[in-house]
Amino acid sequence: CRFHIFKRLKLFLIIHHADDELARQTILDSQVFDDIGLKHEYAVLLDERFGCLTSEQRETWFRRVDAGPKEDGEAREYWRFSKLHLVRRHLEEERKREYDQFFAKFGEPTLADFVVYHDTAWGHVSPMTVEDLTKLEFHEVVDRVSSWRPQKTGWREPEIEGLAETFSRYIDTDPRAFSSHAGRLKERAAIYVDRFIQKMAEAVRAGKEIDLDSVLDLCVWVLGRPVSERTTPVEAQGPLADKDWSWTRDQIAEFARQVCEARRNDLPTYDLESYRSRLRGLVEPLCQGDPATYIVRDTSKDDPRVHDYLDHAINSARGKALQAAFAYARWVAIHVKEVRGIEEIVPGGFDQMPEVREVLEWQLRSENRTTEGLAIIGAHINAIYWIDRHWLTQNATEIFDLRSSYEQTWKTSWAAWNAFVVWVHPHIEYYKVLKHQYNVAVTESKTVTVTEDSRHQQPMLRLGEHLMLFYGRGQLGFDDDSGLLRQLLAAANH
Repeated sequence: CRFHIFKRLKLFLIIHHADDELARQTILDSQVFDDIGLKHEYAVLLDERFGCLTSEQRETWFRRVDAGPKEDGEAREYWRFSKLHLVRRHLEEERKREYDQFFAKFGEPTLADFVVYHDTAWGHVSPMTVEDLTKLEFHEVVDRVSSWRPQKTGWREPEIEGLAETFSRYIDTDPRAFSSHAGRLKERAAIYVDRFIQKMAEAVRAGKEIDLDSVLDLCVWVLGRPVSERTTPVEAQGPLADKDWSWTRDQIAEFARQVCEARRNDLPTYDLESYRSRLRGLVEPLCQGDPATYIVRDTSKDDPRVHDYLDHAINSARGKALQAAFAYARWVAIHVKEVRGIEEIVPGGFDQMPEVREVLEWQLRSENRTTEGLAIIGAHINAIYWIDRHWLTQNATEIFDLRSSYEQTWKTSWAAWNAFVVWVHPHIEYYKVLKHQYNVAVTESKTVTVTEDSRHQQPMLRLGEHLMLFYGRGQLGFDDDSGLLRQLLAAANH
């Protein structure tokens, strides 16, 4: 297909800049898995992001490899070997032993990550290898990569972007040891700080121990720098080179989220007393960051009633920060919750975490409302309900002002609502709080047109699923609430 190059470019961007959820979806996408035209980009994606899969998702991927092609004998074995070769850094126990056996039998696989070889190359060239860097002390590595400058430019000449990728792989060799030296990255270029914090987030997600105090101290230092400050050398000219601190701040949001979500034996890994103040100091300022999404699509002509904007939200600086804020809220809540009967209660609700309430209420002010911010809030209504259902009841109309006469409020309210109906599992208790909003949405469903552009998102169909599930559970009758279900079915027949 003549547009196949755009699929390859999409994978390239996912490798380097997508959030973990999009990376997981892409890795597990059977069409991407089988598309030989995406072979190389998919191989790089696996090498860089396979670690973000959950154990269940990894097994799903391995089952696909185990199924293999229809061929029997060595051809089938070699195919499986070439697939395992792509994730060799992530193999453990039996899988690792299987790979080693294949390697002993076949040697280094050819064309494991390419369809054919030409006298060309992909990606950036680094002036140093990981092996070169491992021979040095950490402070020497930081000094060396920070001071390096290209002597000449041109095709296949070493670049700063390539060196940053090598530095990232070097950090991956021993994140626990390197984490205690995080302070060495202060006053260094954003492109290297970004990669370091990214690897720390990945280490936390993988359950590895790191020197959290040192890394948090580095994050605080970054947030004290002007966002627009240019630190990356002018020689770093590529479109994906860090021009300022924006992408590093995104990595800090992801790092904070991973710290808050880290679990050991189903309990938070990091205690509240030791880290609350510093994590709060990271999350709060980030939540007022740039709301603009990294996804390039003109939404000015959208009917927001039929679009789910969560993909835009999670790919924006503010959206990433708000995800971290909700992870922080759950982390605090888990520490302070009480069990009363069969319920887990957060006594005092947002009074236990006024900083979270302030973040949410800032997002709801008319001058601060954005599609991205409200979509994240809508997708986390379940967390808000658990922590403080009274606050949700008091603010439901402000979050979901679906008939506002102000266009920005109206659009952002539908962004919140559609993220809620698409991404939050239906629950009758949410319905009781949001009964008015359900009613408005059903009424509006009679007047909307679901375009081909928005059909795959289908928030209006998800609205129908919510109500039919309530009916199926015996929680909502046809004549309840002014015959809401009858209205929905009548709208569906238009």
